[in-house]
Amino acid sequence: MRSARNSRGLACRCSLLAAALAGLMVFTSPAQADFGVTPGGFHSSLLDSAGAVETEPQAGAHPFAQQVEFSFNATTHHEYPAGSGGGPSGPDPDPDDQVKTIVTELPPGLIGNPQAVPICAQSDFPPASGLLGLSRCPTDAQIGVASLDYGLGSGYREGLYEAPVYNLVAPKGVIARVGFVIGEPVVVDIKLRTGSDYGLTAIARTTSQSVNFYGFKMALWGVPADSSHDTERYLQGATRPGDPPESGNPLHSELPRIPFLSNPTRCGVDLPSFLRVDSWQDPGNFLSYTDPQQMRFSGCNQLQFEPTIESKPTTTLADAPSGQEFDLHIPQNEDVEGHEDPDGLTAAHLRDAVVTLPAGMTVNPPAADVLSACSLDQVGISAAGVPSEASVTCPNQSILGKATVVTPALDHVLNGTVYLARQSENPFGSLFAMYLVIDDPQTGLLIKLAGKIDPDPSTGQLTVSFRENPQTPVEDLTLNLFGGPHAALKTPEGCGDHTTTSSLTPWTAPEAAVAHPISTFTLSQGPDGGACRPTGAGAPNTPSFTAGTADPTAKAFTPFTFKLARADGSQQLGAVDTTLPDGLLGKLAGIPYCPDGALATAAGKSGRSEQSSPS
Repeated sequence: MRSARNSRGLACRCSLLAAALAGLMVFTSPAQADFGVTPGGFHSSLLDSAGAVETEPQAGAHPFAQQVEFSFNATTHHEYPAGSGGGPSGPDPDPDDQVKTIVTELPPGLIGNPQAVPICAQSDFPPASGLLGLSRCPTDAQIGVASLDYGLGSGYREGLYEAPVYNLVAPKGVIARVGFVIGEPVVVDIKLRTGSDYGLTAIARTTSQSVNFYGFKMALWGVPADSSHDTERYLQGATRPGDPPESGNPLHSELPRIPFLSNPTRCGVDLPSFLRVDSWQDPGNFLSYTDPQQMRFSGCNQLQFEPTIESKPTTTLADAPSGQEFDLHIPQNEDVEGHEDPDGLTAAHLRDAVVTLPAGMTVNPPAADVLSACSLDQVGISAAGVPSEASVTCPNQSILGKATVVTPALDHVLNGTVYLARQSENPFGSLFAMYLVIDDPQTGLLIKLAGKIDPDPSTGQLTVSFRENPQTPVEDLTLNLFGGPHAALKTPEGCGDHTTTSSLTPWTAPEAAVAHPISTFTLSQGPDGGACRPTGAGAPNTPSFTAGTADPTAKAFTPFTFKLARADGSQQLGAVDTTLPDGLLGKLAGIPYCPDGALATAAGKSGRSEQSSPS
C-alpha cells in the first residue's frame, strides 16, 4: 500500500519511471515453472490517493501515482508447521529460467518530465556497501518505491523487500534512466517509440541472475516533492523510510512541487500497456503480454487548447522569391514560477495541423533549378506513412529549411530539418509533399512526420497539412524555410496585408473544439524594391520569348528552341498559343509513339530524374 500511496506524487515522472520500473521488476527476477508471467499477472495502473486503481482517470491530469506490477509462474507451495521457524506458508519460487530483458510499453500520451527532481550522480548510485538496498543517492533524487516478493516461504519480512527508486543520469541516446538497488543495481532506460505511436518504452537489459523473486511492484510518484510521500522517503544510505531510518518519522522535501507524470489528452478509447520478456536460458525468444485493465481517460473538454500562429515571408517585396518563417505556440498550464501546475491540467496535445498560406503565396518555379527530392527509403517512411527507426539519408539538395521544437518535458531545444518529398513517391502520392524530421542525438529522440502540400488547381494557393501528430507536449514549433533567388516560395503579387489561416485539432477532439488562429503579414514594396505595382488586370502584361533553330541552313534537320519569360510584378500567364514560321516543319515518320507504360513511369518521376534517365 505504501508504494501505491506514494505513486500519486510520482505523476510527472511516473510515466518514465513506471515503464522503467516495470521492466526492472521483471528482469531482475527468475521466472517460475514454465517461464513467464502468470495469467493476468501484469498490470500498469494509475492509482488514487487511497491506493485504488482509477477506472476513468481525468485526461491531462497529474495522477497520484502510477504503478506497475508483475507476478511469475511458481511451481510449488511449502507448508511450514507451526513453530518450525520456517516462515509463513505461501508460494515458493522455483525458477526454471531467469529473466534477462524486460520491455514495457506505456500508452501513447502518458509522458514524464525528467527535470522534475534532481538527478543522482553516476558515482553515487552503486551500493554503498554489501547490504541490500543501500546507495549514496540523495533523498531528493527519489521518485518512488519498488518492492520484490520473494515468496512467503522465504520468511524475510513476509517475503517482501522494498527499496527506493532514483532518478539517474541518462546516457547519450536515452531520454531518462531510473534505478534501484536490491542485491544488485537495476537500471531502466526510457526511450520514445519511433517506429509506431511515439509512446514511451522502458527497457531493462541483461538483468542480474543473482536475485530471484516471485513478484514485483513499483509505484512512481506523480509529484515527487508532494508531502503525501514523506513517509516513504529514504534517508541517504538508509534501509527503511524515515529520518532517522529507525524511527519511521516522515522525511519532508523542500523541493518545489513539480509534476513528473502527465496523463494522455485523448478520451473515450482503451489505451493498453504491453510487456515483453525473455530469459537468460532462451535469449531473444520474447513472451508478450497485454494489461487486461486498459486505461481509458475522460474529461477532455476540461483541457485548454489556445494555440497561436505567426507566419511571414523573409522579404517585404511583392511577387518575389521568399523564404518563410512559421511559429506555432501552444501555451502550457504553468504556475507563477514557470513550472507546470501540479494541481491543474496539462494543455491538450496537437493532433492535426492544417495551414493555408495567403492567396498568391505559391511555389517559386526557379527552385526547381537547385532542389532535389527525398525518397521514402531515404527518409525512412513507408508508402503508408509509417516511420522506421532507420537514420535519415536525404540529400542536402532536398533540404527546404530548418525546424526547432520546445517541449516542457526536456531541458533543451530539439532541432530538426524540413525536406522536399519526391513527387508522387510519398505517403500521399501527391505532386508536392514535405517531411519534418526531429533528430536529437542527446536523448535518442527521432520523430518523422509527413506533410501534404495541396496547391489550389486554379490559383496555386498552398495548403499544408500534418495529421496524426505524436501525443507529446509541444510549446513551440518553428519552421524556417530558406530564402534567396531559388527559394521554394514566392510572395503574392500585390502589396498590403496577406493572411495565413489554420485549422488546429487537439487530441481532445471531438470533446474539445478545433482552433482556427490566423496570422497577417504586410508587403510594402514592388518586386524590384521600388514602389508597389498594380495587381490583376492592372498589372503590366509584358511577357517575352525567344525562338529559333540551332542550324540556320535551309532544309536542314535541326533542333528548335522556344523560351518564354515573365517578369516579376507582371500578370501571370494563363495560356500559351504559339504559331511557327511558314516552312518550319516536323517529320514524324519513323518516330514511334511513347508506350502508355513509359508515360506512367515518367509521371511518377521528377523532371530532373526524367532528364537524366528518360522513361
